[in-house]
Amino acid sequence: MSKTTTVKAATPSVIKLIDGETAIKKALASIKTRGATLQRDIHVACCSVLAHVGKHSDIRLVTELLSSLPDMTRKNAVKAWFEFFGPVTFAEGGDIKFNGANPVKLGDAMAKPFYAFKPEADYVPMDIAKSIDSLVKKMERDHKETGRDHTSMIAKLLAIRPEGDETAVERQKQNATAARGAKAPKEAKATPATAPAASAPVAQAA
Repeated sequence: MSKTTTVKAATPSVIKLIDGETAIKKALASIKTRGATLQRDIHVACCSVLAHVGKHSDIRLVTELLSSLPDMTRKNAVKAWFEFFGPVTFAEGGDIKFNGANPVKLGDAMAKPFYAFKPEADYVPMDIAKSIDSLVKKMERDHKETGRDHTSMIAKLLAIRPEGDETAVERQKQNATAARGAKAPKEAKATPATAPAASAPVAQAA
């Protein structure tokens, strides 16, 4: 008889919420102050590690620095900062190498923290209409090249495309026309069989 093992689910950690607008604003002000201090401390640490690498050709502290950063830190920006201002190269797989060809530019590095050197890109909202148009255009090109019929799929995409764009109506007309003139997929040409060569007559003895 098999024995059933009961697995106890982990209990999620309880967060004590901040109650009241005044208390929340106080917490936010504290976060802003402590965040600025932490940001400054990280910049000082980065510059110190950079100076150490330039002086001793020792990149081990770069690894320790990255490991010490909190998850919210944009570590790729830190890596780009090190590569630009010092003899550090980040290879594929996470390996860090000393690059003596790139001198330490400590003064410039101190004046340009990693968060200012490579600011976080602004979020660009997705343009649904343009995305659908791009996909439809690729499907239309595929139809011309291969003869495959994407009429049904294109019609479904255009049906969910945001309204108010005449391009969708025009594409529906073009799609219907293309479907009527769809060409069959390309087929390999058959190679005609070669007839066997006639055998030479056998000479008979006199």
